[in-house]
Amino acid sequence: MRAFSSLSLKVPANLHSMGANLNFNSLKPVNTTVNDITETRKEVLVALSTEEINEEDKAVVQEFCQHAKVPGFRPGKAPQDVVRKRFAKQISEEFNRKVLTKAYTYVIKESGLSVLSIIEIDEATRNFEPGTSAEVRLTVDLEPTFDLPDYKGIEVSVSSEPVKEEEVEETLKKVYMQRANFEVVERAANKGDYVKVSYSGTIEGKPVSDFAKEPIYGEQKSTWEEAGAEEAPGVQAIIQGLVGMKAGDSKTVTQIFPENFHIDGLAGKTAEYTMSVEEVRERVMPEITEEFLAPFKVKTEEEFKDQIRKELEMRKKHAESMEVQEKVMNIMADRVDFPVPESALDAEVQTALSHLFRRETQRQALTQEKKELDHASMMEEARVEAKKRAKLRFVFAKIGEQEKIEVTDNDINQVIMQESYRTRVSPQELVKELRKDHAKVDNLKREILFNKTLDFLAKEAKVNNA
Repeated sequence: MRAFSSLSLKVPANLHSMGANLNFNSLKPVNTTVNDITETRKEVLVALSTEEINEEDKAVVQEFCQHAKVPGFRPGKAPQDVVRKRFAKQISEEFNRKVLTKAYTYVIKESGLSVLSIIEIDEATRNFEPGTSAEVRLTVDLEPTFDLPDYKGIEVSVSSEPVKEEEVEETLKKVYMQRANFEVVERAANKGDYVKVSYSGTIEGKPVSDFAKEPIYGEQKSTWEEAGAEEAPGVQAIIQGLVGMKAGDSKTVTQIFPENFHIDGLAGKTAEYTMSVEEVRERVMPEITEEFLAPFKVKTEEEFKDQIRKELEMRKKHAESMEVQEKVMNIMADRVDFPVPESALDAEVQTALSHLFRRETQRQALTQEKKELDHASMMEEARVEAKKRAKLRFVFAKIGEQEKIEVTDNDINQVIMQESYRTRVSPQELVKELRKDHAKVDNLKREILFNKTLDFLAKEAKVNNA
């Protein structure tokens, strides 16, 4: 883990911290005006005097004069007019940046606002000229203000059941089935046999591929199907039709797709499939010997069952822990209420929407048309989840500060190692990517802090096992 400790946890300056290195005491009082847009979003006008503008121009030019390399002059000896002309574009860019930084710092000092983020700087007010006064118009979101509710000793009830013997047996059976051999048989296929089959389908004389792009519903050559499997993806008429067929058999089956079928092009339609069986294989369960059990580091089937039982118990404990955390989050979200800044909500909506969309995509093969239809309903669900999550981020950050919960190098290293395992990308590459994008480091720290605070609340909760 020591190899990754060089990743700095300090988030570099951004719009939120533009004025972090300025001395507030050196700032002269200026005219700032705050206009309400919403409870959490404000428009701030900062009036800068000609003197202030000229001070920034002078400071920038002096800095360039000290460091600029100008042919014919030693470093720091070139006349200002020469430097101004030679580096006009760079000086202008740095001058404008410094004026904006000063304006933002005034927003903090003069307005008394607790700024979460800058949403926009009015383009018409962000180009400045020496010798003139200026007015900078910024739109900002504010940090919410709220009192922390009680957060220790939250009472939650979770379901807790011991591992049943049937669960152990079912898991054992699945392990054995996964390691079974498949031997060719000459007989007709029984339910559970694997069958090599070719098929093609039509709807009203046209290929199914005209109605759906997914090959599994159109045409397949030499694919394997489990005969009679009710939960298998694909064309159920074919899967069920394989039962009773042997190598060399052919037949036609009819598939009626339901009106709410997830592929719009097939919904409510009837397809005819011609199928031909090439081979039938029977599942032969393995012989349970010490050699078979050796990879599981057990010698007997009873030891293997004990191992499975312990693993199932661990899974149930993990599920209970997740249930406790989910209930703690819901209770905390209900205990405090305040307007969530729009920028914080928008950021969480995109994350929540991505999670929901991945869930739906994994659950069923979605066509592009279906994705577009589902987007509206998923967006509504995502906004509800995002509002809760965004609110809790502020609450948990305040709890973390009060309880002195911190993000350490080791915390980041662990997340990097977990992400490396999940994505199959080396830890070194992940660290390199983080160094390129400081916003990712910031987001990573916030996510770690959120999870550490949630762990703290869950451990402090009073859990009743139902």
